[in-house]
Amino acid sequence: MTFGDYSLSLRSHRDDLPKVFAQREGVIYRDGAQWPCVFATAVHCEHETLFECTLRYENAQLVHATLCIEPQQFRDLPGDAFYESVDARYSYHLAWLRAMGLPGSAYATVAWGVVGVGRGKSENVFIYWQAA
Repeated sequence: MTFGDYSLSLRSHRDDLPKVFAQREGVIYRDGAQWPCVFATAVHCEHETLFECTLRYENAQLVHATLCIEPQQFRDLPGDAFYESVDARYSYHLAWLRAMGLPGSAYATVAWGVVGVGRGKSENVFIYWQAA
């Protein structure tokens, strides 16, 4: 995946990320236990579209990524308009996946893991990737 001028791969090490990625240590909860991890987040704007990429590293391995795409028509929406646009934003992310040659679905298994479109509790929409 290319993010701005930087190419990311499954072997991208967090120490090699450009300074545009802000890194912070954190934990996730899985199977009732805490797992230490490092999150690296960057924002890039291209053709009036904002891209926010968050990578998650566990034991120095890239294991998860999310990409939130925010074109001009979905940016800075007031409360009700934001919530009412969730289906359109979801469809936009699915179409973006298909345009990249990936399965445009909520969940698809690919050679390098699982990819799809998700929707958070606060109605944020994002593309996700989870390592195999």
